[in-house]
Amino acid sequence: MGVNHETLRSCVRAADHAETGPADELATGERAELRELRKRVAEPEKEILSKATTYFALVQE
Repeated sequence: MGVNHETLRSCVRAADHAETGPADELATGERAELRELRKRVAEPEKEILSKATTYFALVQE
C-alpha cells in the first residue's frame, strides 16, 4: 500500500473508535448500576469508620 504500518494502524483504530466508541465507556444502565452499588458500599463503610473512631477514642482514654 505504500503506507507506514503505524500510520495504517492509527487510521484503523480511529475508524474503529468512530464506529463503536471507546471500549471503556459504560452503557447508561451500567452507569446507573455502578452509581447504586457505590452508594450501597458507602453506607456500611461510613458506619464501620464511625464505630472504629469511637472504639479507638475509648481505647486511648
